[in-house]
Amino acid sequence: MAIFRWLCSAGLMALTLAPLIAAQTANSQNGPTAGPDMLIRNGTILTITHGVIQNGSVLVHNGKIAQIGANIPAPAGATVIDANGKFVMPGIIDCHSHLALDSDVNEATNPITPSMNMLDAFVNTDKGLYQALAGGVTSLLLLHGSANMIGGQAVVI
Repeated sequence: MAIFRWLCSAGLMALTLAPLIAAQTANSQNGPTAGPDMLIRNGTILTITHGVIQNGSVLVHNGKIAQIGANIPAPAGATVIDANGKFVMPGIIDCHSHLALDSDVNEATNPITPSMNMLDAFVNTDKGLYQALAGGVTSLLLLHGSANMIGGQAVVI
């Protein structure tokens, strides 16, 4: 249960900026790295615990959020993303999901099936993944069904 609480609270640290960052890093074959600083500015920042910052900025330094607020200057050499008209918010971690799993999540023939692995049932082409991302979900813990007392191994995506 502690890992579920940890996963839920960790969701407050992830940003749902995938479309903005993907546009900035589309030419990179390795994807985003902890390289140069990045400033996301002019967005409506939903901090969840500290209210809303209109025309706010988020500074990412070495791959980690370093500062959130209004009027943050861009460091020299930083990539600047204009989030005007967009919302910037923490990502959501779904700590109990059956999304993108085929029908193999319940094994009705035996209540104890520790050998079941949700990675084997994962369907990476499920359109629900894109719908969840559009809704702000950045991570999922995919679990077996509830038909088993011991139902196997979960997977985090």
